[in-house]
Amino acid sequence: KKDIDAANIHVCGAMTLEGAPFLKAEHLPVFDCASPCGKIGKRSLSIQSHILMMAAAQPFISGAISKTINMPNEATVEDAKNAYMLSWKLALKANALYRDGSKLSQPLNASLLADGEEDEDEAVEQLIAAPAAQRAVQVTEKIVERVIERLYRDREKLPNRRKGYTQKAV
Repeated sequence: KKDIDAANIHVCGAMTLEGAPFLKAEHLPVFDCASPCGKIGKRSLSIQSHILMMAAAQPFISGAISKTINMPNEATVEDAKNAYMLSWKLALKANALYRDGSKLSQPLNASLLADGEEDEDEAVEQLIAAPAAQRAVQVTEKIVERVIERLYRDREKLPNRRKGYTQKAV
């Protein structure tokens, strides 16, 4: 596994400047992105940095800024609350939060895809093997299927004969 990872980084690149020779640690913040880059990347912009950058530009713009505040997968509800509070205190007109891993196109809970516990591993294997567009379609279909099942299960049918009268619309 270690050899494969090393070969992959050598052939495909690390997709990050972290660990690059001749690059000093104090220069790395210049290259930080919204999310960690590649498999070995650890650095990313903080939640507050997104908000502070928008707050610097907001006084010069009449409308809201279309910029997403990227949050790591480990972000908590408290982190989201703090992001909204800081945005409000700095007079931002709007903000959008995105927590890594929350989109349908990203890996999902295996229990959503499988019909039973024993099928979970197989469902995940099939999903991973499929192209990204097909994965999104499969997951969406499964979600819709679950919603429809719940609607039919909880459905209350109307009686065959109902009380009431007909009135002409005026």
